[in-house]
Amino acid sequence: MQEEIVIREAQATDIAEIVRHRRRMHEDIGELDARALDAMQASTSTFLEQAIPAGIFRGWLAQTSAGHVVAGGGMMIVPWLSRPADPKPRRAWILNVYTDPEYRRRGIPRRLMQTMIEWCRQAGFQSVSLHSSDEGRPLYESLGFKATEEMKLVLRAVKASWSPRSEEGSLRTGQGALDLMPAPAPAPARRYNKQASPALVR
Repeated sequence: MQEEIVIREAQATDIAEIVRHRRRMHEDIGELDARALDAMQASTSTFLEQAIPAGIFRGWLAQTSAGHVVAGGGMMIVPWLSRPADPKPRRAWILNVYTDPEYRRRGIPRRLMQTMIEWCRQAGFQSVSLHSSDEGRPLYESLGFKATEEMKLVLRAVKASWSPRSEEGSLRTGQGALDLMPAPAPAPARRYNKQASPALVR
């Protein structure tokens, strides 16, 4: 008989578990730079201290009847320009889905995903997005997720020595925006040929 697993919503007191999952997830995909992982843990903890009470980050954890957390998943609710298909200026991203090795192959990630998807549905979201590893792709596809046209450009290498306390700024909880980095200088004005049609980006 398998141990009973309960899915519950994460609280600010669960930050250590959420951060543990995030580190183990990156270690599992081969990101093993200890300094970079330590910096990620520190900045993630600082972020979650503000983001969870503000409702910008929501998480769900799977735990045993003895209270041992064995898996989890999270979601970012971020301000986003609205679209004709969705007039609300927000977007939901699922992330940080991780299960301890000894509790894999028991359907726990599926239960976590179903819980998060249903939360989004009840909250009125038109869609929810995520980034998938190769291992997780079959699960997400079985739940109805499809590949999209999004692209990414890497602008700079990660600074492993970055400290979350070293930059001015904080989460602006009233606006639901992240402002941990100084604002960039305004870009110089550019003139466009009226005949040219700049590409649209959603």
